[in-house]
Amino acid sequence: MRTVQLSARMAAHDAEAAERTEETAIQSEIAARLLELQDRYSGYRATAFLTKLVCVWQAYPPALWVVLRIMSGDLSEVTRSYSDQGKTHGKTKQAEQQEMERIMSVIQSHYPLVSSEIVKIKSITAEFQK
Repeated sequence: MRTVQLSARMAAHDAEAAERTEETAIQSEIAARLLELQDRYSGYRATAFLTKLVCVWQAYPPALWVVLRIMSGDLSEVTRSYSDQGKTHGKTKQAEQQEMERIMSVIQSHYPLVSSEIVKIKSITAEFQK
């Protein structure tokens, strides 16, 4: 009996170790890219980038994830309808719309150009969803 319990614990430990290893690899990749930004341009740009992201997070944490998705080229957060988002998040369409308005307010204050592009994308998407 104890052997089975020990084996189960070891398997769980191995899975946790693999997950930590993958997390560490992702963090290392991010660190390498930030260092590349610093080396290619200047330490100021890397620091300004990180500072701006922290400011967004401090203003409203969900806005950070929308900004990062957009920066990575994933426009799903701004192209999906509020109804579809609500189904995914278990919220009403109105709640999703209010959430996006709050997020857009934060993005507008830190990334005004990104905000204006999101507005354009949302209007184009709204035309197709009619």
